[in-house]
Amino acid sequence: MKLQNAATGSDVHIAATRQRRRGQVSVIGMGAVSTIKVVKTKLVSVFATRFSPDLDASTLSNYLKAKLNRDVTCLKIDNTRSWFSSFKVTAECNDITEMYSPELWPDGALVRRYYEPRKASTQRPIGVPPAMVLNGPVGVNPTV
Repeated sequence: MKLQNAATGSDVHIAATRQRRRGQVSVIGMGAVSTIKVVKTKLVSVFATRFSPDLDASTLSNYLKAKLNRDVTCLKIDNTRSWFSSFKVTAECNDITEMYSPELWPDGALVRRYYEPRKASTQRPIGVPPAMVLNGPVGVNPTV
């Protein structure tokens, strides 16, 4: 960037503070005939909710297997404070949008991306420094 110094009238060059992120170049193979097999599907996991509380994972899994014509894994997410049941649904798809098709899901079901829960072991009590959680107060030597 080029600016002019008001006091001296000379040009001043200033480097841009914001750096542009360079896009990564990806290549998808198309040409060589080979005995090496490539996986062309993706393992897609979604969070599906607003189902009846008495719905079990195997019933939902069988329903989705019939609709998708492929293997589907359903894991019921336990939540005692909820009035409906929720599931982590995983299937192997050619395109991620297959799992987000409204025709796939029962009327009224809510489906969105599944996020893995954070691990509880990495959390510490609020307001307590990390050194106190693991080793007690910092700088205090135990007496023998």
